[in-house]
Amino acid sequence: MVNEFVHRIGLACAAIAIVIIPACDGVKRTATRWDQDLQKLFGTAEPEASLPPAQLAATTQPDQPAPPPQAAVPQQTKDPAAEPEPIPAAIASLYEAAVRGDAEAQFALGEAYETGELVGPDLAWAARWYGRSAYGGYSEAQYRYARLKMEGRGVPRDRDGAYRWLALAARQGHSEAERARAELELRLGIDRLYQERAWVEAFEPTTGAELPDPPSVEFLQGRLNRLGFDPGPTDGTMGPRTVTALESYQTKRGLEPTGRLSEPLLESLRAEPTRGG
Repeated sequence: MVNEFVHRIGLACAAIAIVIIPACDGVKRTATRWDQDLQKLFGTAEPEASLPPAQLAATTQPDQPAPPPQAAVPQQTKDPAAEPEPIPAAIASLYEAAVRGDAEAQFALGEAYETGELVGPDLAWAARWYGRSAYGGYSEAQYRYARLKMEGRGVPRDRDGAYRWLALAARQGHSEAERARAELELRLGIDRLYQERAWVEAFEPTTGAELPDPPSVEFLQGRLNRLGFDPGPTDGTMGPRTVTALESYQTKRGLEPTGRLSEPLLESLRAEPTRGG
């Protein structure tokens, strides 16, 4: 009796095991599949074991915000300085002597650029060389320089400045300068006339080739004005305003902003295309 009861109990347990164990395995497999699906869906899958440690670390880093865009830095445009025109062979030796400070050569160079006989005419450049020769005491240059100032050719019209040079040339016996001086004297006021006579009495010729000299500064100021810079009035004075304008020009042309004159710089300025030709 007991043996039969035990036998039946064994059969019942075997039946339960046959039903429950496969069901549990199925549940476990189903849960595993759901877990894999969720990992794929939400990106929480474990990294592959075959990846190197550095790459594994990179894949687990949280997303970093993109760096803000860098503001564009405006670049200052620079125009290269104009190449000076080559000195014509016909005046090469004259030009060298004029640069060295020879007043007679300076006058001859001014005459060449005024008349255009040996080179292309350039009244502003002619006025510069007439003026340098005039400061050197050359009477014909003083007369020509005065005429350009009276007529406003190559330089701004300046009757006061013209009177000075006419008076200086007349003191050296230049007859045409004396006649022009006498006519111009009648147009000047008394106060102005005394000032100009005082300037004439104090004048001492300068024979060197040093820059800056007033005629070269006049040319510089006139050229900078025509190029759109602002050196102030064309008065032959190398003041702070003129220096600042020159430095701006040098910076714009990619040159060292020294604010100082040199012969190559003046030649480059002369070669610049300007407003109005």
